[in-house]
Amino acid sequence: MLLRKAVDQLVGQECSRIAKALVDRTIAGNMTGAKLLTELSGAKKQGSQPPPKKKKQRAIDLLSWLDAEPQWEGQPEQDMETGDPAFYKPASAA
Repeated sequence: MLLRKAVDQLVGQECSRIAKALVDRTIAGNMTGAKLLTELSGAKKQGSQPPPKKKKQRAIDLLSWLDAEPQWEGQPEQDMETGDPAFYKPASAA
């Protein structure tokens, strides 16, 4: 906590020199300096857009979709050995 406060104070006192050094390094071709300047300035990346928001599927939409499914006709298939429905797999068999 004390170290962070001391660093903040020093950066505040030397901010002009720090900015000048970053600009000079960027002009000289230092990409790290360019990235730092871009981030510190708050500039957005060119062509960068926020990801599109996903639409939430509402419960009513899900219910409508399920209701539109055809109804099951006949008896479900059964396992010949156990008589359980074919989709049922007990935990011990896995």
